[in-house]
Amino acid sequence: MNFLYRSYRRSNIDSMELIFFILLLLASFTMTQVIYPYACLIVFLCLSLSFIVFLKPIIGIYLLILLYPLGSLYLILSPEAIKNVYFEEIFSFVLLLVMILRKLSERHQRPIHDEAFKAFPYKWIFFLLALFIFWSIFTVFRSEHFFTSLFGLWRFISCFVIIAFLVLYLDSYDKFISVLICYCFVSVIYALSAVYATNFAFQVKYELFQIFDTVISINISLLNQPAGVLEKNVGILVGFGLAAKHDLALFLTSGIFFTFFLMKLHKSLKARCVLLAFILLSMTIIHQVFARASVTGMFLVAVFLCLAIPSWRKSIVWVVVILIVMNLAGFFCSSLIRTAHMKNMESTLQKVEVVTSESEFAPNSLSGRKYIWERTIERIMQNKGMGSGPDSLMQDIAFHVPHGHNLLLTLAAEYGLPGAVLIFLFLLVIANSVYKSVFIEPKVRNNLWLLQAIFVAASLHALFVYCFDMPINRKQLWFMLGLLMASINVAKKEATRDKLPSTLSVVVYGGIE
Repeated sequence: MNFLYRSYRRSNIDSMELIFFILLLLASFTMTQVIYPYACLIVFLCLSLSFIVFLKPIIGIYLLILLYPLGSLYLILSPEAIKNVYFEEIFSFVLLLVMILRKLSERHQRPIHDEAFKAFPYKWIFFLLALFIFWSIFTVFRSEHFFTSLFGLWRFISCFVIIAFLVLYLDSYDKFISVLICYCFVSVIYALSAVYATNFAFQVKYELFQIFDTVISINISLLNQPAGVLEKNVGILVGFGLAAKHDLALFLTSGIFFTFFLMKLHKSLKARCVLLAFILLSMTIIHQVFARASVTGMFLVAVFLCLAIPSWRKSIVWVVVILIVMNLAGFFCSSLIRTAHMKNMESTLQKVEVVTSESEFAPNSLSGRKYIWERTIERIMQNKGMGSGPDSLMQDIAFHVPHGHNLLLTLAAEYGLPGAVLIFLFLLVIANSVYKSVFIEPKVRNNLWLLQAIFVAASLHALFVYCFDMPINRKQLWFMLGLLMASINVAKKEATRDKLPSTLSVVVYGGIE
């Protein structure tokens, strides 16, 4: 408790902000228990959230952290066509509305001197995104599945809305600390819920994949997939409605990166023991769901940072040793709680062995993804690189999964080669700014610099997993990129302020929240 109180005091969260966060947390738990049948209640909820976020934009970031890992909160627009709109995509419209209203009311406008503090070439980024949206509208109209593609386009655009919101309103170091504490707190809730959902909750029968006209069904907990959670006789519990296991593992891995940063801030033995316990819990869940891409990506990102940052090169051996110890501990703990779950999967494992023994590849191996990549490339060639429309791959892709298991291939298939190139340039512009800010003459003793390095790790890890397991419209990668862009912006602003005379500094920053 003392650790949580000191974290609260250190993060400079005001009392009203804390009350808002607690109310939103309780509301989120309530929402997972109730299915709202009336559109007016949804509209009322969105208007209420708009008012709260308008007053305190950081509340919108807290709520995003609570919402986007869930795969069960969505509106069913057309049960026959399976057109669902997820709640965080509705909420991104709320964020867009807030940004427009605050712009009109000049609540978040900065003085002209603030232009020098911008760390990113925003004009280029906005230009690239505008071109991408214009081209994407073209792919929607030429798609055979117009409404599916239209909703798919909004899902992807909502990712950029979230990035813009983070860059605009995460404008101080203290706000970042608050967000990291919130993120780790929510990670603990989801990790504990995952343990309960996997081992004690009811099981559902879910279609896993199909090979050679043979359908493999698996008895899994609602942790692994959100199948069936909106049935009226079932209801939803937080933890049950988490999106796919890769989403959860990716969310927890970012929490591990953030925990290392918090361990630098809180040097007391009790605080670090609590944070180490969180790391152990997260690693246990990551191994519990067999998220191999997350484990591999974590190693690769850690080694890359040690090699890229000169002052860290001497520590690479220790970093690898620590990662090995963490993973061994997590694997051991997951083995202790996996027994009951594996018993429920015995019949499924036998079916999988029979099918894979007769096929040319194992569905869960790299060869299985290679098969999906080949199908995706065929789709690109079929449409001559012009794209078949957002979310169109879910109509005929292998194994009944809605994406090509690769970020650029999925973009090229659904948004066309021009769309993929524009997003690649968007990532390249960010990478160029990150290189200048983080890897050229890094100030390793500076907390803001370390914060940027942590966000680089989280973004690179997410990008790695997106090239194997994640659909492009999931929010994790884009949320991490937004945090990264905002942190570099704040670091540049702080560095410039330190160089200014004190009187000028007061003039420039006097109106900032």
